[in-house]
Amino acid sequence: PYGPGANLAGNGNWVAGAGTTQIKVGSGSLTYTGLQASTGNDVTLIPTSSSARTYVNFASQGSGTVYFSFLLRLNTLPTAQRLIAYGFNSTSSSSSPYLGFFVTTSGQLAIGISTSSPQFVSSALGTTAAHLVVVAYTFGATDNAQVWIDPVDLGAAAPPPTGSIAAGGHNSALSYFHWNTPSAGT
Repeated sequence: PYGPGANLAGNGNWVAGAGTTQIKVGSGSLTYTGLQASTGNDVTLIPTSSSARTYVNFASQGSGTVYFSFLLRLNTLPTAQRLIAYGFNSTSSSSSPYLGFFVTTSGQLAIGISTSSPQFVSSALGTTAAHLVVVAYTFGATDNAQVWIDPVDLGAAAPPPTGSIAAGGHNSALSYFHWNTPSAGT
């Protein structure tokens, strides 16, 4: 419904967060072997300050297991570890979110629960291909997460995870997924 150049900010569940005025629809999309071809276009956050983010709201989840999945392609590597996305219980920014996705200077995906120092670090992903990231976040006395990067045999029983992490405690709920973007002009 929204073609290239359209601004998604304020449409449906898309909200332009701090430092963002546009959530711009592009003209391409990422693909991954085993997933149905995308029928939509890519999305770019247009930052207006040193840090920009957007978020999507979903029904609050505070028990059981919540799954997150997305395709990720690194176009360039950051000069310092960077928080690129996170699951949280509010629209507020957080440097130690309930579920944080970071990229390292070596192109590794790092994931952590309630920390800015991730507990799981993948091997280097490289900058040429799209990678499928799947995380199962389970609430409990001590929350934990299983991580799959580039799983094969999609649609079959879940393979062993690429890694798993445990929190030092329990988070109340997840109800927002935030995307961060580089500074304006970069």
